[in-house]
Amino acid sequence: MMLVAPSDVDGSYLWHKVNGTQTSVGGGGGAMPADGMGMSLADLDPDAVDTIRAWIECGAPP
Repeated sequence: MMLVAPSDVDGSYLWHKVNGTQTSVGGGGGAMPADGMGMSLADLDPDAVDTIRAWIECGAPP
């Protein structure tokens, strides 16, 4: 699985890490952001999650 598959949210590992579903696609570790960063998944603003989704959906431009 690509880390970020342009225009393919479900095929993007980053998306699964942000949503805590990485193990369902064969990944591991914890969700992002990691607790060690001073944040947890629960701290991620829903608007930030929407922004990540939109970025991937529009082709993940640099």
